[in-house]
Amino acid sequence: MTTIAWVLALDADLELGDPEGYRPSARAQERSAAWARRFLASANRLAPLGVRHQAVDAVASRAASRSDEVLVQAWCPTPRSRAVAERARLPWLAAPPLTTLQDANHRAFACSLPRRPASGIPAGLPGREFVRTMAALDAILAGEPPADGWLLKRPFGFSGRDRKRVAAPLPGSGPRAADRRWAEASMTSHGVGLLVEPFVDITLEVARHAWLDRGGEPLIGGTTELAADEGGAWIDNVELTNGLDDSERAALDAAVHEAASQLHMIGYFGPFGIDAYRYRDASGTEHFEPLGELNARYSMGWFTGMGSRQPEWIARLRRLAERQV
Repeated sequence: MTTIAWVLALDADLELGDPEGYRPSARAQERSAAWARRFLASANRLAPLGVRHQAVDAVASRAASRSDEVLVQAWCPTPRSRAVAERARLPWLAAPPLTTLQDANHRAFACSLPRRPASGIPAGLPGREFVRTMAALDAILAGEPPADGWLLKRPFGFSGRDRKRVAAPLPGSGPRAADRRWAEASMTSHGVGLLVEPFVDITLEVARHAWLDRGGEPLIGGTTELAADEGGAWIDNVELTNGLDDSERAALDAAVHEAASQLHMIGYFGPFGIDAYRYRDASGTEHFEPLGELNARYSMGWFTGMGSRQPEWIARLRRLAERQV
């Protein structure tokens, strides 16, 4: 029996934004624990024969038989998650350092990924830009506003958190005072900066999940359809059997390979996923954005996406463990 022992701090993105100061509230811990139970249920439902998924505490509290194989994984291997595994006296598999995790998950990184024509990745969402100063943000907001206003996203966020929709202001008025205070706080904390996007009507959201080994070789799963609520919070991932045309599939495939290449260049290895979407512009024309979000960690739909490729993922975990012996 192979046991994957999980450290599931699903609020890891907030720790990445403030690794020294972040302290989860009791409510945040309860919410994280509830999502962790859903994650484990999904993992076990889709697990290959002979594999089980358990929380680290459950594994540490029982005496594992000598025939058990235990492989420790974290939602994201932040310092707080590493400490949990250490307290449980379970062997921690190699993982990228904190600075690499921060670089890989920062929205500025995904926004900066090359959109070379030769790569097959079309130009990104028009008007999408990452800014690090209020002057740069004001310059964008002073221009011609999108029909439905803007969507501002802080560098580290998850499940619809730390983002704000800003309505198009009246000519010469600028953003509301509350929106401006929120934006100003983003320039001095929360990872520094904001991703600015026009708010668009999304008609289909999809995801690709993958595992990147230390040599830069990605193990890539299938395409899943992502369901989220109006606030952007995850609801479910299901296997996508139809819905993308040939050009969209090619662009999505190119985007996940480009993400893997760029992640490897900054020293990242481990799980990652990209979210993509089809959207409708003000004229009713549909477009495809193949690289809307990049998460260099596990995600709720990861096991749905990896599907039949899970045995190879486990083999890669074993190779990491063997190198540490």
